[in-house]
Amino acid sequence: MRRVPTLYNMCTTSRRTASLVTAITVLLLCLSVLSTFVTAKMTVDITDSVTLSGQTIDGSVYSLRSMTTSSNASLNYVTDCTIKGEGLGFSGFFSAVSDYRIPLFNLTMTRSTVTNATIAVTGHYPHYSTLTISHTTATMSGSTPLFDFTNLNMAHHVVVYVLDTTATWNADGSGGDVLRVGGLARQLFTDYSGFYMVNVRATNAAHMMRQPAPTCEGQRDSCLDLDNGLIAIDNAACINCTGSFLQSDMSRTFINGLSTDVLRISNCTSTGGQPFIHAAGGYAVNFGYSGNLLIYGITADGSFFSPSSKLIRVGKTTLMSFMHINVPSLGASTNIPVGIESCCTSWMGNITINSVRMTTLMMLTNSKLLAHYLVDPFGKMIAKAGSPTVVESFTAAASVFCVRPHFTHSSWERLNGWQRARCHCNSTGYGPYCMPIYDPVRYYASYASPSTTCTAPHCILCPSDQPQTCFTCANGYALNTTTSQCVSKPVCSGNERTSLDGLSCIPMTCQVANCDVCVAERDTVCQTCASGYNLSQDKKSCRQMVCQVSNCANCAMNTEDKCETCATDYKLSSDRKSCRQMVCQVGNCVKCVTNTEDQCQTCATNYKLSSDKKSCTEI
Repeated sequence: MRRVPTLYNMCTTSRRTASLVTAITVLLLCLSVLSTFVTAKMTVDITDSVTLSGQTIDGSVYSLRSMTTSSNASLNYVTDCTIKGEGLGFSGFFSAVSDYRIPLFNLTMTRSTVTNATIAVTGHYPHYSTLTISHTTATMSGSTPLFDFTNLNMAHHVVVYVLDTTATWNADGSGGDVLRVGGLARQLFTDYSGFYMVNVRATNAAHMMRQPAPTCEGQRDSCLDLDNGLIAIDNAACINCTGSFLQSDMSRTFINGLSTDVLRISNCTSTGGQPFIHAAGGYAVNFGYSGNLLIYGITADGSFFSPSSKLIRVGKTTLMSFMHINVPSLGASTNIPVGIESCCTSWMGNITINSVRMTTLMMLTNSKLLAHYLVDPFGKMIAKAGSPTVVESFTAAASVFCVRPHFTHSSWERLNGWQRARCHCNSTGYGPYCMPIYDPVRYYASYASPSTTCTAPHCILCPSDQPQTCFTCANGYALNTTTSQCVSKPVCSGNERTSLDGLSCIPMTCQVANCDVCVAERDTVCQTCASGYNLSQDKKSCRQMVCQVSNCANCAMNTEDKCETCATDYKLSSDRKSCRQMVCQVGNCVKCVTNTEDQCQTCATNYKLSSDKKSCTEI
């Protein structure tokens, strides 16, 4: 690091050569200047590691362009520094770093105090570099952006984290951008690279993230592309925002996903009456193939889209989650997302528009929102439409927040008497949502609390701020999603089951062969078999009856041990449980009439049959 050598020399020599008064004056000046690291308007070439602590930075740019394969890994720490004036910059290589032998560049920058200055991160970085900028406090004015990531490109596991930031712009100004992206060159985040913005609170800002004009060079449909890359903005609040929370002024698509990408905007708040998203051209988001688009926990006092904003488009195997949204209007005149009719999977749920909670798929459709699955606030799938590419089971824990392909399955996580869906990740995913890059975010705050005393009758779980609105009812009661109240569950009969909403009994097709009536709610358990069939002990099959009475031609209806008709020349017992062979009782009779014992058909030789066939007399 460079200091001011002439001033340093003056400080060390003046005490010997100047008069006492002059020496004291110069010494005070030296102490004042040397207590600050003078970095005004200079570029420092990084070839090793740098540590800055408690210094003032004004216009310094740290460049990686002198790093070579023979350099050491650059591990840099900037702690408790003041940034002002022309700010602080980190400048990567001009082009993609293809040589993996160039060592990584890591930055840990924490507890910075910024006064109307910008922290810039631009260029290309060595493989596996990580830049973490945390606990920044900024006092801003005018339209100065706090973070400038224009012309930043990331590839081969390069990640930038912006964490725990507080920024305030002057209340009477237009406000600046918390984060600025874009630039004249295309931005590409690829091969497990990207950035997280987590726990950011901005007051009087213009935008949380903005892509300003002019449009990038080249004949492209978009200027910010993800290709196995990631952008996540989580737990961010723009208080008294003077513009859209997310804004693109370019004439092309704002954020474009190419393959296996993640865009997550979660638990964000915007006040000031401005739209949440404005995209001037193309699409606000275009995920054409195998991407993960996660938008949830959004509260805004302006429309979700501006009236002139372009919308969201999905395609092929894209997965889109749109959950826990509370806005006065959607601001869209056409269906969202575009392209869903012939592709992908869309989950939606707990959406409130203009104070009306969307409780059915039809309500979502009428509001221009197209979903394959309607999900309750805790991740349980309650309704389905269309042919989604992901198959979910009714009432099971949905995979609504889980990122593919790093997700294996979902299950219920039980927490003090209530439960929510959780994701299980494979060895390449980072919990809790199976992100492809280490995730600093834990679970979002619950939308209901078991500690709240619910005022809705028979309700055991409700929002902490709306105790009269129920999410989960007590046993024996079902939730009417239209009124958010609990009603008594119906008692269903055989061949009936409770409807998905729990409010009525609907016909059920019995799955047991030769069964007339299945047990209520259980289509694989028989209650009554068809005629001529016997119910198995486990009630899961109907076996055809076989008459067990010897010499019986036909057993009695629906019995195996009671004979209805014996075989020829056999006689039924009084209890109908046996057939005894008949013995001809007519004397001197060779053969009795069939099925009789007292009527002779043929007498013995030299004997004559009587007219009533009951005797044989000698001739």
